[in-house]
This record gives sequence, C-alpha cells and structure tokens, in this order.
Amino acid sequence: NTKPDGFAQIFGKLPMHESALLTFIQRLEVHFRSLQAGQPDARNRPAMKFNHIGIPVKDAFEGEIDVPHLKITVSDHLNNPYGIQWQRYWQDAPYPELVKTVPHVAFEVEDLEKELQGQKVIIEPNNPSPGVTVAFVEVNGAPVELMQFHSGRTK
Repeated sequence: NTKPDGFAQIFGKLPMHESALLTFIQRLEVHFRSLQAGQPDARNRPAMKFNHIGIPVKDAFEGEIDVPHLKITVSDHLNNPYGIQWQRYWQDAPYPELVKTVPHVAFEVEDLEKELQGQKVIIEPNNPSPGVTVAFVEVNGAPVELMQFHSGRTK
C-alpha cells in the first residue's frame, strides 16, 4: 500500500486505522473530483463545491488561529492543496459532540435554505464571519457543513 506524500504528517494525528483512513481519503478524492467537474451526484442534485475538511483534534498544531467568538482554534484550510483545516474546540464551545469529535466536509451552496430542507440540522444557520452563512447537518451519522457566500465575499 503506497501512501500519498505527507500522509503521516497530515493524518497522523487522527485516531483512525491507517488503511481505513487512506480508503476514506481516496473515496473523497474521487467524489470531490466529480463534484468539481460539475457532475451531478447519484440523486441528480446539482454539484456542490468542496470548501474544506474540518478535522477535530485535542492537541496543539502548527499555524493555530484562535477564533474567540466561536470558541475554537483552527488552521488555515487555504495553506494546503487539500483544504485540510485542523480544529480544536474550546472546553466551553457550544457545539454538538458529533461536530467536536468527527471530521466534517464543508461544501459551498448557492441556496442554503433550500439545501437544508428535509435535512437533520444540527447547527442552525449562523454567520461566523461577514458575508457567509453556515449550517451543519447530519448525514449518515456524520456532520456536513453547508456554506453560502454572499455577494462581495471572497471564498
């Protein structure tokens, strides 16, 4: 089994069996390529654009950015080619345990309200920063972040 360059550096912090994680990453890569190519998914829904993968950790990491109003410390997901964002939730962070412990994938959507219809919303729509509205849904036991950028906001 050949590992991608930097595999241990990037994913060595995760409490997941290495081969299972590699399989997960390979499946995500195939899925994201189809999404970025604008192909509809299996349910004939319009493609959503991948933004980042948020990976919760307990320990410190390089390039920490404290976000006090959200009670979280993050890394910059734009500083790597895969959109990986390390996240350490503060002890009093008011988020569901699922979000604080399970990695999530974030997608940009055109109409957040429409995308939330019929979904199990676990974090209601909110504005973590100017020009963006986000919400989290639970899909097959995993958290998914949906992000709507408003005009004038750079992604």
